[in-house]
Amino acid sequence: MLPYKLYTLIDKAIKINTNRQYNTRSSHKKKTETETVTYMRLPYVDETIVRRINGILKTSKAPVKVAWTSGLTLGSKLITSALSKPPCPAGQRHCHTCESGLKGKCTSKNVVYKISCNICKINMRNELYIGESSRPIRYRFNEHLSDARKRKPDTPLGEHIADFHFDASDSKINSSFNITILTSGRDNAELKIAESIQIRKLKPTLNTMKSSWPLVHG
Repeated sequence: MLPYKLYTLIDKAIKINTNRQYNTRSSHKKKTETETVTYMRLPYVDETIVRRINGILKTSKAPVKVAWTSGLTLGSKLITSALSKPPCPAGQRHCHTCESGLKGKCTSKNVVYKISCNICKINMRNELYIGESSRPIRYRFNEHLSDARKRKPDTPLGEHIADFHFDASDSKINSSFNITILTSGRDNAELKIAESIQIRKLKPTLNTMKSSWPLVHG
Protein backbone atom coordinates (compact mmCIF):
# COMPACT_ATOMS: atom_id res chain seq x y z
CA MET A 1 0.00 0.00 0.00
CA LEU A 2 1.13 3.53 -0.78
CA PRO A 3 1.51 5.99 2.14
CA TYR A 4 -1.79 7.91 2.54
CA LYS A 5 -0.22 11.34 2.01
CA LEU A 6 1.45 10.24 -1.25
CA TYR A 7 -1.82 8.76 -2.52
CA THR A 8 -3.70 11.98 -1.67
CA LEU A 9 -1.16 14.15 -3.53
CA ILE A 10 -1.25 11.91 -6.61
CA ASP A 11 -5.05 11.76 -6.66
CA LYS A 12 -5.28 15.56 -6.38
CA ALA A 13 -2.81 16.11 -9.23
CA ILE A 14 -4.67 13.67 -11.50
CA LYS A 15 -8.04 15.34 -10.79
CA ILE A 16 -6.62 18.82 -11.51
CA ASN A 17 -5.18 17.73 -14.84
CA THR A 18 -8.34 15.78 -15.77
CA ASN A 19 -10.38 18.98 -15.25
CA ARG A 20 -7.89 20.89 -17.41
CA GLN A 21 -8.25 18.37 -20.23
CA TYR A 22 -12.06 18.45 -19.98
CA ASN A 23 -12.18 22.25 -20.09
CA THR A 24 -9.87 22.26 -23.09
CA ARG A 25 -12.11 19.84 -25.01
CA SER A 26 -15.32 21.67 -24.09
CA SER A 27 -13.97 24.97 -25.39
CA HIS A 28 -12.99 23.31 -28.68
CA LYS A 29 -9.46 24.65 -28.53
CA LYS A 30 -7.00 23.15 -30.97
CA LYS A 31 -4.57 20.80 -29.26
CA THR A 32 -0.99 22.03 -29.49
CA GLU A 33 2.04 19.80 -29.96
CA THR A 34 3.47 20.64 -26.53
CA GLU A 35 1.13 19.90 -23.66
CA THR A 36 1.31 21.39 -20.17
CA VAL A 37 2.97 19.08 -17.69
CA THR A 38 2.53 19.37 -13.91
CA TYR A 39 5.59 18.53 -11.84
CA MET A 40 5.05 17.12 -8.37
CA ARG A 41 7.84 16.73 -5.80
CA LEU A 42 7.65 13.60 -3.64
CA PRO A 43 10.12 12.09 -1.15
CA TYR A 44 12.12 9.15 -2.50
CA VAL A 45 11.47 6.05 -0.37
CA ASP A 46 12.45 3.07 -2.50
CA GLU A 47 12.10 1.67 -6.04
CA THR A 48 8.91 -0.21 -5.18
CA ILE A 49 7.11 3.03 -4.34
CA VAL A 50 8.54 4.68 -7.49
CA ARG A 51 7.24 1.89 -9.73
CA ARG A 52 3.79 1.91 -8.12
CA ILE A 53 3.34 5.66 -8.43
CA ASN A 54 4.66 5.73 -12.00
CA GLY A 55 2.21 2.93 -12.82
CA ILE A 56 -0.72 4.91 -11.40
CA LEU A 57 0.24 8.03 -13.36
CA LYS A 58 0.73 6.04 -16.58
CA THR A 59 -2.68 4.39 -16.24
CA SER A 60 -4.40 7.73 -15.57
CA LYS A 61 -2.72 9.27 -18.66
CA ALA A 62 -2.59 12.56 -16.77
CA PRO A 63 0.30 14.89 -17.77
CA VAL A 64 1.91 14.65 -14.33
CA LYS A 65 5.59 13.96 -13.69
CA VAL A 66 7.20 13.27 -10.32
CA ALA A 67 10.45 14.76 -9.04
CA TRP A 68 11.83 12.37 -6.44
CA THR A 69 13.71 14.10 -3.66
CA SER A 70 15.74 12.81 -0.74
CA GLY A 71 15.17 14.33 2.68
CA LEU A 72 18.12 16.15 4.25
CA THR A 73 18.76 13.46 6.85
CA LEU A 74 21.95 12.86 8.77
CA GLY A 75 22.68 9.94 6.46
CA SER A 76 22.34 12.06 3.31
CA LYS A 77 24.53 14.77 4.81
CA LEU A 78 27.24 12.22 5.54
CA ILE A 79 27.00 10.78 2.02
CA THR A 80 27.13 14.21 0.43
CA SER A 81 30.19 15.19 2.42
CA ALA A 82 32.02 11.92 1.81
CA LEU A 83 35.28 12.17 -0.11
CA SER A 84 34.50 9.18 -2.32
CA LYS A 85 31.32 8.25 -4.18
CA PRO A 86 29.41 5.17 -3.02
CA PRO A 87 30.50 2.02 -4.84
CA CYS A 88 28.50 0.52 -7.69
CA PRO A 89 25.66 -1.55 -6.19
CA ALA A 90 26.31 -4.25 -8.79
CA GLY A 91 29.59 -5.14 -7.08
CA GLN A 92 31.28 -7.86 -9.11
CA ARG A 93 28.23 -8.28 -11.33
CA HIS A 94 27.55 -6.60 -14.67
CA CYS A 95 26.62 -2.88 -14.57
CA HIS A 96 25.43 -1.49 -17.91
CA THR A 97 25.82 2.11 -16.74
CA CYS A 98 29.43 1.71 -15.63
CA GLU A 99 30.33 -0.08 -18.87
CA SER A 100 28.56 2.52 -21.02
CA GLY A 101 30.66 5.49 -19.93
CA LEU A 102 29.96 6.19 -16.25
CA LYS A 103 32.35 3.87 -14.48
CA GLY A 104 32.42 4.84 -10.82
CA LYS A 105 29.60 7.39 -11.34
CA CYS A 106 26.55 5.17 -11.79
CA THR A 107 25.10 6.21 -8.40
CA SER A 108 25.13 9.94 -9.26
CA LYS A 109 21.83 11.77 -8.63
CA ASN A 110 20.33 15.08 -9.76
CA VAL A 111 22.08 15.14 -13.13
CA VAL A 112 21.42 16.06 -16.75
CA TYR A 113 22.76 13.34 -19.05
CA LYS A 114 23.38 12.63 -22.73
CA ILE A 115 22.86 9.26 -24.43
CA SER A 116 24.35 8.62 -27.87
CA CYS A 117 23.95 5.64 -30.20
CA ASN A 118 27.25 3.91 -30.95
CA ILE A 119 25.87 2.06 -33.98
CA CYS A 120 24.75 5.30 -35.61
CA LYS A 121 28.10 6.92 -34.81
CA ILE A 122 29.85 4.21 -36.84
CA ASN A 123 27.50 5.04 -39.73
CA MET A 124 28.35 8.76 -39.42
CA ARG A 125 25.03 9.71 -37.80
CA ASN A 126 24.86 11.64 -34.53
CA GLU A 127 21.75 10.38 -32.73
CA LEU A 128 21.43 11.90 -29.24
CA TYR A 129 19.02 12.03 -26.33
CA ILE A 130 19.17 14.53 -23.46
CA GLY A 131 17.46 13.75 -20.17
CA GLU A 132 17.54 14.42 -16.44
CA SER A 133 17.20 12.28 -13.35
CA SER A 134 16.91 13.04 -9.64
CA ARG A 135 17.33 9.32 -8.91
CA PRO A 136 20.58 7.36 -9.24
CA ILE A 137 21.46 7.53 -12.92
CA ARG A 138 21.86 3.75 -13.18
CA TYR A 139 18.11 3.27 -12.57
CA ARG A 140 17.18 5.69 -15.35
CA PHE A 141 19.70 4.27 -17.83
CA ASN A 142 18.47 0.72 -17.17
CA GLU A 143 14.93 1.91 -17.90
CA HIS A 144 16.11 3.38 -21.21
CA LEU A 145 17.80 0.10 -22.13
CA SER A 146 14.66 -1.85 -21.25
CA ASP A 147 12.62 0.42 -23.54
CA ALA A 148 15.15 -0.14 -26.31
CA ARG A 149 15.11 -3.95 -25.99
CA LYS A 150 11.29 -3.97 -26.05
CA ARG A 151 11.14 -1.48 -28.97
CA LYS A 152 8.67 0.32 -26.74
CA PRO A 153 6.57 2.95 -28.57
CA ASP A 154 6.60 6.57 -27.42
CA THR A 155 10.02 6.20 -25.80
CA PRO A 156 13.17 7.76 -27.32
CA LEU A 157 15.39 4.68 -27.34
CA GLY A 158 12.56 2.23 -28.00
CA GLU A 159 11.46 4.03 -31.15
CA HIS A 160 15.05 4.58 -32.27
CA ILE A 161 15.82 0.85 -32.14
CA ALA A 162 12.53 0.02 -33.87
CA ASP A 163 13.20 2.52 -36.67
CA PHE A 164 16.93 1.98 -37.28
CA HIS A 165 18.17 -1.22 -35.61
CA PHE A 166 15.14 -3.50 -35.40
CA ASP A 167 17.14 -6.73 -35.83
CA ALA A 168 19.62 -5.92 -33.04
CA SER A 169 19.83 -8.56 -30.31
CA ASP A 170 19.36 -7.72 -26.63
CA SER A 171 23.08 -8.08 -25.93
CA LYS A 172 23.87 -5.81 -28.89
CA ILE A 173 21.42 -3.18 -27.64
CA ASN A 174 22.89 -3.27 -24.11
CA SER A 175 26.27 -2.21 -25.52
CA SER A 176 24.98 0.15 -28.22
CA PHE A 177 24.60 3.31 -26.16
CA ASN A 178 27.04 5.63 -24.44
CA ILE A 179 25.98 7.84 -21.53
CA THR A 180 27.71 10.91 -20.13
CA ILE A 181 26.79 13.40 -17.40
CA LEU A 182 26.57 16.97 -18.72
CA THR A 183 25.77 18.88 -15.54
CA SER A 184 24.03 18.62 -12.18
CA GLY A 185 21.41 20.56 -10.22
CA ARG A 186 20.28 21.08 -6.66
CA ASP A 187 16.56 20.52 -7.26
CA ASN A 188 14.00 19.70 -9.93
CA ALA A 189 13.75 23.29 -11.16
CA GLU A 190 17.49 23.54 -11.77
CA LEU A 191 17.50 20.17 -13.54
CA LYS A 192 14.64 21.13 -15.87
CA ILE A 193 16.25 24.45 -16.76
CA ALA A 194 19.65 22.81 -17.33
CA GLU A 195 18.01 20.11 -19.45
CA SER A 196 16.27 22.71 -21.63
CA ILE A 197 19.54 24.62 -22.11
CA GLN A 198 21.35 21.46 -23.21
CA ILE A 199 18.51 20.50 -25.58
CA ARG A 200 18.68 23.91 -27.25
CA LYS A 201 22.45 23.78 -27.38
CA LEU A 202 22.96 20.23 -28.69
CA LYS A 203 19.68 19.82 -30.62
CA PRO A 204 19.32 16.09 -29.88
CA THR A 205 17.45 14.13 -32.52
CA LEU A 206 15.69 11.79 -30.08
CA ASN A 207 14.01 14.46 -27.91
CA THR A 208 10.46 15.71 -28.37
CA MET A 209 10.80 18.73 -26.00
CA LYS A 210 7.50 17.76 -24.33
CA SER A 211 9.01 17.24 -20.89
CA SER A 212 11.54 20.06 -20.81
CA TRP A 213 10.87 23.59 -19.64
CA PRO A 214 10.53 26.31 -22.28
CA LEU A 215 13.00 29.16 -21.86
CA VAL A 216 11.79 32.73 -22.24
CA HIS A 217 14.16 35.20 -23.87
CA GLY A 218 14.07 38.72 -22.47
